[in-house]
Formats: sequence, C-alpha cells, structure tokens
Amino acid sequence: MAPTRRTPNTGNSAESLDENPTDNTIEVAPEPNLTDIARTLHALMEQVTSLSNRVMVMEERTAADPFSSARSTSDSSTEDPDPAPAKRDPKVASPEMFSGNVADFQNFLAQCTLVLTVSPNTYSTDEQRVLFVISHLKGEPLTWARDIVLESKHPLRNDYSAFKLALSNIYGDRAYKANAEDKLQRLAQTGSAAVYAQRFQALAAPLDLNDNAKCIMFYGGLKPEIKRAIITSGRAAPLHALIDQAINYDQLLFQQAREERLATPSKRELPTAATTFATPPMAATPTSSNTVLPRPVGEGSQWRPPLTDAEKEFRRLHNLCAYCGKPGHGADTCGLVQRKNAFQTNAAAVTNLNFPPLLYPVPSRPGTTAPSENGVSQPPRT
Repeated sequence: MAPTRRTPNTGNSAESLDENPTDNTIEVAPEPNLTDIARTLHALMEQVTSLSNRVMVMEERTAADPFSSARSTSDSSTEDPDPAPAKRDPKVASPEMFSGNVADFQNFLAQCTLVLTVSPNTYSTDEQRVLFVISHLKGEPLTWARDIVLESKHPLRNDYSAFKLALSNIYGDRAYKANAEDKLQRLAQTGSAAVYAQRFQALAAPLDLNDNAKCIMFYGGLKPEIKRAIITSGRAAPLHALIDQAINYDQLLFQQAREERLATPSKRELPTAATTFATPPMAATPTSSNTVLPRPVGEGSQWRPPLTDAEKEFRRLHNLCAYCGKPGHGADTCGLVQRKNAFQTNAAAVTNLNFPPLLYPVPSRPGTTAPSENGVSQPPRT
C-alpha cells in the first residue's frame, strides 16, 4: 500500500487529514516562515558584532599594556566582574653603594631590607634578593661576592639568610654596641631638646634597655632648667611621653628668654644729673709757652663717641654745653675746647722748633730754594 502524504490544515482549505493514518504514513514538516528566518539572522548578526567589538577592545588594551589581563566588556549583569589588576610595587630609592666601611654597614643593610620588604613582587625569590644586594656593592665587598654572581650553583646565591649572615660576619661592627653604650653614658644636652632626643634614641636603639632605664638616662642628660620644669609638673612616662615633655618645656623657656631679650632696651641710657654736672679733673696749666701742653685727663682725655639724638635734645632742653655737658656756657666758650685747641697749637709749635737737623742735603727742583743743613734756606747753586 503506498504511503499517503499529510498536508497541514490551514483552515481555509476544505480538505482535512486522514483521522486514522496507518503505520506507513510519513509526516512532512511545514514549510519555514521567511519572517522567522530573518529574525534569526538578525540576532546572529548582532552577536557577531558584539563579539567583534569585544575583540577590538581586548586588542587595544593589550597594545597599551601587554601585561594586563583580558577583561570582559559585556554589558550583561549575569557575567562575572572584571578581575582585579595585579598590584605593582611602589618606587623606592635605591640604597647607596657600599664600599666596605664598617661604620656604614648597618645603614646599608637597613636600606636593602627596606627595598626588599616593600617590593615583594619584584624580588620574590632569594636569588633575586641576593643579586639585588650584590648590585649595590663595590670595591672589596664586590670582589668577595663576585663568585656568587658568576656561579649559578653557588650555595649563597639561593639562600638570602645565609648570604646576609656571611656579609654581616665580614663587615659587621662587633664593637658597635660598646661604642653606642659609651657615647650614651657621656651624652648631655648642649643645644635644643629635640636634637638631644634624636641623638639619644639613635644611640639607645641597638642596646637592650628597657623603657624605665631609657627614661632615667634621658632625664639625666637634660639641662638643669628643663629638669626643674619637669620636677614641678612630674616626670612623664614612657620614653616618648618624656621626650615630648622635655621638648615642650625647652621651647617654652626659649621663647620666654627671647621675649626678655627683646624687652631689654639696646640703646644707651640717658645721662643723669650726677654724671652730667660732674667736673672731671684737669691737669695743671702750663707756665711756659715753649712747653707742650699736657692732654686733659678724665673726660677730656678719653675718646667720646658721637652724641645720640636723645643726648643732644637733653642738653638743649637743659641749657647744657654741647661739648662737656656742663651748664652756664656753650661749646664756643667751653674751657675744654679752648684747652684742646691750645694743646694742638703748642704741640705744633714745639714740633717745628725741635725739628732735628738734616744730615744730608735734600735735593730740590731747579728754581727752588734748597734748605741747608741747619735748616736755613740757601740760594740755589749756579
């Protein structure tokens, strides 16, 4: 029996399907709708466009930062969020080159430890840490560590703790603690309390001192005035509180002393009545005009600085002499001024009379009178 073909019932046709098909009946799928096909193609095109955009974004990010991880750019809220970027180590100043000075080894080791601590991603292995320290060696220390760099299987190359211990055994200052203890015992405040506190803490750091011992030693080295201020208010504890207390009192006392210095007048005091009207002793008046007048003693024989404006005004208001400061006369009639002028005149006269004779004639220009040996002018020679 030949199979029959079933056609879909569209509702407009009068034909109907066989209600009792046999086993040999083959059902035929309905013809596809063009509208559904167009919708499917449009959805596929949108997906392709979205994927293309994501690929372009990933390529741009990779070109800008090759080490960044790929991130999803889908707008769907059901997708996983973007992974966090890898953390980068901060930039830290490199330690100074170590040339083998024992006094600088502790600071050099501290600088290396600081860089390795804050840069765990950059120096993640012991080999990287060892090579980093060696890169900052020069001179004899670099000669000692040269084999560690050249031999990849050197025992100290992959063991940073053993390398640091070996380097410390060579360049470590075994007397460092003894020197710090000796300096700390002799340390005393000579400047500000802040500088004293910094020096004290630097010396006390390598010593195994408890806080109470540090407070006692720090207090013992302070200035006496700082100690008295601390005793009045009570000594603070622990050490950082005592340091703050000492610095606070030191700055307050310094400010107080500065204000007192500014309040003190720096100009000379005005002359009083006792000093103004005091009569200085004078030397005896000369009896001969050929003798040299002695220089006045007392006020007249001493160099006197110029009068200040305040002193000039004081003498003018009280009708005092502008030269000697005495009442009853002025500078033009002052006895000190007359004696000074007479002294200068007589001194010049005596000097001219006692002029020593010339041992040799002094050559003169043509046409001028040449002095003789006894000081009398002689006519020029022809």
